[in-house]
Amino acid sequence: MECTKKHYLFLTIVLGILSTSLIIAICLVKSKENDKTCAGGDQCLKKECLEAAAMILNSRNTSVNPCDDFYEHSCGNWIATHEISPRDNAAGVFLSLRDILDERLRDLLEGTYEDILTSIKQAKTLFHSCDDIYSIEQLNITNVITNTFNRYIDNDMIKLLSLYGGRGLAPITVTQDTKNSSIIKIYFSWINPILKRNQTNKEQFQNLVEGFQDLIDVNTVINMETKILNMTYLNVENEKVTLEDLSNETAVSQLLKQIHLSD
Repeated sequence: MECTKKHYLFLTIVLGILSTSLIIAICLVKSKENDKTCAGGDQCLKKECLEAAAMILNSRNTSVNPCDDFYEHSCGNWIATHEISPRDNAAGVFLSLRDILDERLRDLLEGTYEDILTSIKQAKTLFHSCDDIYSIEQLNITNVITNTFNRYIDNDMIKLLSLYGGRGLAPITVTQDTKNSSIIKIYFSWINPILKRNQTNKEQFQNLVEGFQDLIDVNTVINMETKILNMTYLNVENEKVTLEDLSNETAVSQLLKQIHLSD
């Protein structure tokens, strides 16, 4: 009886060892199959994946040991091949991707389509309403303001706007140059008009007008912006100074001459 128990115990141990060995063998085979699948079958070979992989590879400087300088190893070649434009404050991969995205969005919004969703149609309308914004550069803004308010905006009004955090028609910021802190620059910008060029018809956009009546003196704003959007030329007596010119680097003395504030 005792021999029989020992015999069963021996068989149990042998079967346990065989079972464990079989499980280990199956796991090893499965692991090798997974490695083969990951090495080939799961690779992304789409155009977008290849472009992203190429961009990463081209950005690396493989001549540098990553243990010595990981940043140079990862980004050195990108830095060497991409210069910061004189008109930009920075350069980077995300900025480049943003520019590419903007170009693709512009192509999509300027395209012509037979069957188009309402949301896409509205996006195209909004895009085209903003596309001609630089025509405002051709306006005689002094005459528009004078005719609307019966007087030109004086320094006292500008001081009040500054005191209470208001923004004028052409906000100005004085700050250090981002690339050279020893230089102080004056930055000009402009506010976006409430109306678009295709919204100057009061009857057609009556709901828009009524929507602002509870907030501001809407008639004054509508009349002024309608005049701005409908004007297409400058008074020949005034020198043409576009916003594009003002966005370029200009010495203060030269700027004063352009806007007739200096002898």
